[in-house]
Amino acid sequence: MPHMEQVDPFVGRELRAILAAADRLEPDFATLLRLWIQSGMRAGEIAGLQWQDIDLATGLVKVRRTWSRQRLGPTKTGIERDVSVLHPIADDTQEWRPGATEAARSAISGLRRLSRAFS
Repeated sequence: MPHMEQVDPFVGRELRAILAAADRLEPDFATLLRLWIQSGMRAGEIAGLQWQDIDLATGLVKVRRTWSRQRLGPTKTGIERDVSVLHPIADDTQEWRPGATEAARSAISGLRRLSRAFS
């Protein structure tokens, strides 16, 4: 039987501490971390995002490509998908819908700030 690794995901309290520390050091990096945390995307998918993939009005991201082996390519499954970047993963809340908390919605305000900086 193959060895199975034990996964120990961060809990909300730990994620909030990571995001707070990142925000103190570099708010733009904190926005990207929040995007990653709240979307559940793979690291290469985050690295492969382009501005045209992000819909700031709906909080949805079109996952179309991944960055792997120093190049852009198709996703691991070869399938494009839409994911919400508004899941309240780091928040203590009973309401589990995308955008349920102000903190979850802050990913969009951070992305708006970034988009203005790069336009």
